[in-house]
Amino acid sequence: MQNKQSTPAQPRPARPHPAISAWRSRRASADRSGPREPISQLELDPGSTAEEAARRLREELRNRPVPSATKISPQPPTFLRCRQVVERTGISRSLIYAYMRIGTFPAPIRISARRVGWLESEVTAWIAERLSANKQRGTR
Repeated sequence: MQNKQSTPAQPRPARPHPAISAWRSRRASADRSGPREPISQLELDPGSTAEEAARRLREELRNRPVPSATKISPQPPTFLRCRQVVERTGISRSLIYAYMRIGTFPAPIRISARRVGWLESEVTAWIAERLSANKQRGTR
């Protein structure tokens, strides 16, 4: 057997620490609106620890402006299936589709090839709209 001689390793270009790269990708996938600006210009040497990277990143981000509260929703959107919409609204499936045709009920969103769902927030807003309309007319 021949001994293979190893060649000296080539120096790698400076890259952000893996902890910063992971944070950047999570941040980028969380907010897909508008043009992208770099999250951080922080460069660390390859021998630094994850704790050091996190500490330096926190220091850098303390001075950044906080995004407006209107962009950040407290909960991710939730889809309601037809049966759940019927239970929440108290109207039949055929009436839901009739209201959709005339434009008074929110349209469903395609979830997969054979499934649709309504955004919970839109259905809740529709219910609130109906309640306020009834209060203005003096009923209930």
